[in-house]
Amino acid sequence: MAMVASVGLLHLTRIDLLLARNQCILGLSLLLPLCAAAWIKDNPQAIKTGLAEVDAILFMLLSSPMLLGALLGFLLDNSISGTAAERGLVSSRPANATGSESVYSLPRLVERLREVCIHLPMSAGVFGNPSACSRNGERVNQDIGADVSYL
Repeated sequence: MAMVASVGLLHLTRIDLLLARNQCILGLSLLLPLCAAAWIKDNPQAIKTGLAEVDAILFMLLSSPMLLGALLGFLLDNSISGTAAERGLVSSRPANATGSESVYSLPRLVERLREVCIHLPMSAGVFGNPSACSRNGERVNQDIGADVSYL
């Protein structure tokens, strides 16, 4: 649990903790879940849905301060207005010189592997190389078992 907390606290270096907005979100996300989880553990009879399984699941979820803190922090951060810099969404890294790398692009090693694998006939359907899907100039049906004329 300490490792998860340390990773979470590492992300606090990206936000401005001098702003009241971020102090409020951080304080409430740390304090309220601890109090709510302690109250749920002291009062397990407070959850009565009529189904024992649902009661057990809700008790387990609501007695976890980490889950409650994450949900509360998520809700507060997305409901209280703030700029991207105030929310810690602006990267401190220098921008890519070429500007071609996207946030959602594949890592360079995977892209290089794709470039190599595109020339293999078995990966033609995966990587979209139509020239590898032909035999003697005619297109081969890629359905499994559809083209058995060569057997």
